Amino acid sequence: MWPECRLHIRRHACRFGADRGGAISIVFAFTALIMFLVVGLAIDGARGYYTAGKTMSVLDSAALAAARAMSERDLTDDQVRDIVTRYINAHMLSESGRGITNLPAEVTIDRETDTVSVAMTSHVRNYIAVLAGYPQFEVNSAVAASFGQKDIELGMMLDVSGSMSDFDKIGTLRTAARSLVDRLIPAAPDARNSVRIGIAPYSSSINVSSIADRVKETPGRGRPEDKCVTERRGRAAYTDDSPGRGNPFPGRASWCPDSQVVPITNDKAALYAEIDGFDADGSTAGHLGIAWAWYLVSPEWSDIWPAQSQPRPYTDRRTMKAVILMTDGMFNTRYESGNGSSAEQAAQLCANIKDKGVMIYTIGYEAPAEVLPLLRACASTPGQFYDAGNAAELMNAFDKIASHLTELRLSR
Repeated sequence: MWPECRLHIRRHACRFGADRGGAISIVFAFTALIMFLVVGLAIDGARGYYTAGKTMSVLDSAALAAARAMSERDLTDDQVRDIVTRYINAHMLSESGRGITNLPAEVTIDRETDTVSVAMTSHVRNYIAVLAGYPQFEVNSAVAASFGQKDIELGMMLDVSGSMSDFDKIGTLRTAARSLVDRLIPAAPDARNSVRIGIAPYSSSINVSSIADRVKETPGRGRPEDKCVTERRGRAAYTDDSPGRGNPFPGRASWCPDSQVVPITNDKAALYAEIDGFDADGSTAGHLGIAWAWYLVSPEWSDIWPAQSQPRPYTDRRTMKAVILMTDGMFNTRYESGNGSSAEQAAQLCANIKDKGVMIYTIGYEAPAEVLPLLRACASTPGQFYDAGNAAELMNAFDKIASHLTELRLSR
């Protein structure tokens, strides 16, 4: 081969070997394709995550709405499922235009725990990831919700002793008690979920009025004091045993207040009428007030109270039981010497009440320092004791108790 030809061929071969333009184009195209797919997967993945979050939020709200409706009304399983379906349809139909298909929701109902569980599968169409062999993302969502709206049975021990006449403290008590009743009992109480409140006004004794002959040792003779009772003797003094089963009350009252016990009711007018009639007189047998606040919510007394006022069992998971113990003075009156002082009996009663799972709120209204440790110890928690030093603080105490009970009642 001629030397010139060899030189020419070598020159072109070297030039060809040095030319990498085609390889770079191939690499760039491949890289661009990879980047396109990665970005596309990210976009499609983001749509999947959005759908998952949106679906979980809608299902959670649908389950809660159904659980709440189930707790408030007598609904069939089909009606509960219909609530879930309608809620989902109302909030998820707009997603169908975004390439999202929702399969029918599966609804599970547990009436033992008032829980509604909802599970749903959504298919999210992919626009870019389909090129990588992923035509759609499958999103599986599941939630459970319970609406623990409970009934409340509340007994209020309210001090109507003579010292409550000072500076019209009894007037402030009327206002505070009315306010609590107004807050807790709805304007139109429903049949299934209810708040029932009872009142145990006390001073030297307890006026039990219409049930006096059913709980006393001996029938009355028509005298005003025959409507009142004092503490029982021995062990029965500290329990909620029914007086109809051999534990009746003596009636040796030193003073009989006009204010009468009102069994638990959701009749606001009846409660207002009794509260508005409070009048202050007599001494302070605080342990009697505590005992009768307990009796108001005790299922052991179902044979004593009228049918509409019979307390639910302690084991009823739908019912929350509580008492409010309010006083403005020392517990200074007792009747059965063998039972101990009024304060000693009060301490034992508080312990036994809490042992039954009944919550205790205590309020000292301008009370002497000596009684505050007893009230503090009686309260179920430190936060459920209130030292109200003036009228505004008494109003605030009742308001906070109403708020706390409402929060507990509507706990989810």
